[in-house]
Amino acid sequence: MASLAFGLISLGALKAIPQTGWLRYFLMVSALIGFGWFAGQAIYSAALNTDDWAFVARWLHWPPVWRLFAAAIGAGVYVLIARILARLSTPGELAMALAASAASAAVAGLLWMKAPIKGAVEGAAAVGIAPMLILLVMKRRQAEEQAPTSPGLRSWPWIAVAAVTYGLFLIGPSRGFGPLS
Repeated sequence: MASLAFGLISLGALKAIPQTGWLRYFLMVSALIGFGWFAGQAIYSAALNTDDWAFVARWLHWPPVWRLFAAAIGAGVYVLIARILARLSTPGELAMALAASAASAAVAGLLWMKAPIKGAVEGAAAVGIAPMLILLVMKRRQAEEQAPTSPGLRSWPWIAVAAVTYGLFLIGPSRGFGPLS
């Protein structure tokens, strides 16, 4: 929930800052990390019935249908943040924010003492899903601007990359950072 709150605060501040600059990039990266971590954790917990949300579900005796809701909410957050950030930014500033968010999550994973390489890969995977979706949305937006009469254009190579990335995320998602994980 802290990641969701962090993402919402970052997004709210981003909407309030009209100009470009380092603060805008920082807020984009912060929003990507916050929303990406929240969405990734929701999907991971739902898919494997383990980790944060699964622990809460067992503790509060939620019915098994919680897994469907958590997965749907996680996927919805990924798509929603992709659309919002694509609309709020230029392709250049978004590309920089995407690279920085995935890299910063990987660096944070390196700080996990138990398994630094695993933490780096899982951190990049958890935050890397949202950037792939945002790239897809940006590419579609650019295609629509170039050819407004063809709203059904799709980039199948980007869809394939996003699907593979998502599959990798499901195989080895992050279990958290630090000694409490």
